[in-house]
Amino acid sequence: RLTLQSQDLATVSATWRFKRTPKELANTIMPAVFGRFMNELGMIAQSRIQKVLKAEGVPFADVSFRYVDSVKSLKDEYFTVSVSVSPSELETAVSVLSSVMASLDSGCAQASEVRRADQIFLDEVRSAQKRMETNAEYIDRCISAYLYNSPLVSRKDLMAFHNSRELQDAARLKVFNSIVSAAIDCSQNLVLEYKTEGEDTPEDIKAAFMSSWDPDKYA
Repeated sequence: RLTLQSQDLATVSATWRFKRTPKELANTIMPAVFGRFMNELGMIAQSRIQKVLKAEGVPFADVSFRYVDSVKSLKDEYFTVSVSVSPSELETAVSVLSSVMASLDSGCAQASEVRRADQIFLDEVRSAQKRMETNAEYIDRCISAYLYNSPLVSRKDLMAFHNSRELQDAARLKVFNSIVSAAIDCSQNLVLEYKTEGEDTPEDIKAAFMSSWDPDKYA
């Protein structure tokens, strides 16, 4: 990792947007299952990008991901992966981000990394269950249930659901690859953003991302 001042950073972000879960399906297991695999995708992408940047000797300030589901607002859901580097390393960061996501889109995830990400996800859900829910959080859940028909389940019930859906490695990998391949693509529902001192995303950055979409480079 590299410690840089904000004005010395260039951040490239790839965001995939999805249509929000239909209201009639919001109170089903669908959001929980999709959210679980999107968070696991983020963990795997983050780990792979960090490893490639280190292997290529590229210092980085941050590699992060974020998944926002339908319970937060009336807007579409989205999944974002971001890489922050020195401006001089931006071209390499764009290439690595694109190639890593291409490899995951093409079904190149390994059973071991999906298993590891799944365990981290369950550990995080377990930790959240142990923490006392605040009144504000409970009210937010009630509002979400009223406005968006999101499930009004307790953290304990959510943990029980996830624990009851344990899969063998081969089955878990098959489901993961299927969902990821359907969710991300280089030509559809993708928004590429580049941030450095308020500049807009230049066309050459977009072109570099598209030309680097190589599923075999970091498979």
